[in-house]
Formats: sequence, C-alpha cells, structure tokens
Amino acid sequence: MSKTVKQIMMREYEGRLGATSEAMLISIRGLKGIQTTKLRSNLRKKSIKIAVMRNALAKKNLAGGPLSALSSLLTGPNALVFGGSVVEVAREIVGLMKDFPALE
Repeated sequence: MSKTVKQIMMREYEGRLGATSEAMLISIRGLKGIQTTKLRSNLRKKSIKIAVMRNALAKKNLAGGPLSALSSLLTGPNALVFGGSVVEVAREIVGLMKDFPALE
C-alpha cells in the first residue's frame, strides 16, 4: 500500500474516532458479512459506532492518545466499538452476543 493511501486512511480514522476517549475492542472473527451488517445496524440504533481498521495504522493512530492502551491488543480481525460510555457499549455488546455467538 502506498504512503499516500496510508495517509488518507489515517485521516479517515482520525475523522471516525474524533475526540473519543472511551472504546472497546471486539473480535469479529467468525462473523459473516450479513451478520456484520446486522450487528452494525443494531448498534447504530443505539448511537454506537463500529470501526474496522488496519491494525498497523490503528496502532499509529491511537499512539499517544486516550485509547493508546488498546494498541497492544490489536491482533487479527478486530473492530473498535465506541459511542457514549464504555459501560453502555459493553452492555449492548453483551446483549448482542446472544444473537451473534461468534462475537468475542
């Protein structure tokens, strides 16, 4: 991937996360495309957002910020879930695990 494309993606990540100070990392391994769309839709209704990001670029983007502690956990297919307090986000994810058992 070219440096220009990486820079564009980094700006996109910054735009998505904005001033987010709380987030949770979930594993989306095992979810099919349709399931991922349903998961996003259910979370969007609660004003919770999901961002699937390239791990190397996400680590650079999170470095030095309030979410830098998550950098060490970025391995494999993950998604950053944020919106409101992290407790509210966690409650919603736990509630959705019944419908999406592959979600970790």
